[in-house]
Amino acid sequence: MQVYIGKNGVLMKIKRESKVKNQCDYQIYKFSKKEWGQYIFSGLGIILGISYLFYDNFWVAICFIPGMYFYLQYCRQICKKKRLEKLNIQFKEGLLALTASLHTGYAIENAYQEALEEVSSLYGEDCYMAQEFSYMIHQMSVKKTAEEVMEDLGKRSGIEDIKNFSSVFTIAKRSNGGLSKIMDRTAEMIAEKIEIQREIQTMIQGKKLEKNIMSLVPLGMIIYMRISNPGFMDILYCSIAGRILMTVCLILYGIALWIAEKITKISI
Repeated sequence: MQVYIGKNGVLMKIKRESKVKNQCDYQIYKFSKKEWGQYIFSGLGIILGISYLFYDNFWVAICFIPGMYFYLQYCRQICKKKRLEKLNIQFKEGLLALTASLHTGYAIENAYQEALEEVSSLYGEDCYMAQEFSYMIHQMSVKKTAEEVMEDLGKRSGIEDIKNFSSVFTIAKRSNGGLSKIMDRTAEMIAEKIEIQREIQTMIQGKKLEKNIMSLVPLGMIIYMRISNPGFMDILYCSIAGRILMTVCLILYGIALWIAEKITKISI
């Protein structure tokens, strides 16, 4: 463990050993025990709901069990995307703190410590970038360069902004050509891009809400008909033709959900 005094006179403790052993590969997302339980439970609920609404037979759920794999993969991708978005935002704040420290005359290694203090105060000591800065400081203490540790983060995260910054940072550091100015401009560009992304997400948020509501309308209609007139849909559940028709409806419903997801998925 290393202790140093930050710019605000606050003692900062860096628990290096715990950060080095299992540094995160952001391209691989592993569910926690809580998430496993949450997504398995929700997946089973969806399967049972489909079996009841489209077939009026809970035993049909057995046929949909293999679909749990694809559902869990979808949830994994969603969680991975959210983690990368958080990392990118935290990286922007850390980068701004890094450039500010360089402007005040700190050496690059000490600037990393100031950036650690800043992101820890904003997002907590357990946030992604606090862990990353702790790891970077440790790596530099065992003779790795600042360029190497930043490049390593870019590779592990897979985030375009971080990879681009690591390349610019490496060139500027090795050429000794206006490092603080180059980092200033790069940080400004990354911040602008993140703000644009936020504006786009805000603009399409209403459309996503409409999509979610519209996706529930067909299910709501089936529930309403079953409650208001219990025998009205028996022909669809008790005949082969009816079951085939409900299967076709389910497939079309799934395709519609997939298309709606693609339409509202915008990235820059």
